[in-house]
Amino acid sequence: MQKIGLEVPLFKQCLESGHYDEAIRKDIAKQCLESGHYDEAIRKDIADAQGAGLTGTPSFFLGMTGADGTPVKVLRTIKGAQAYTAFKSAIDSLLTGQ
Repeated sequence: MQKIGLEVPLFKQCLESGHYDEAIRKDIAKQCLESGHYDEAIRKDIADAQGAGLTGTPSFFLGMTGADGTPVKVLRTIKGAQAYTAFKSAIDSLLTGQ
């Protein structure tokens, strides 16, 4: 079983270089990642995201609930870092029913 965590090159490189948020204690982050404690949950999250068609972060789902309180139905997906105008346009189109 492949380990998730320090096997991720960019994160490992970041921890080793010291170029990380000083609020994160390197020793605690490394211990957490090496323990494998969260590997199963991370794999599940990755599989869920891939099942929803997501390929990276950030990703946003926009939708509406029914008047009767039914669960949110995803109507738009915004992938990647986008400008405010992309969100405004998507939300406005949902509110106008387009």
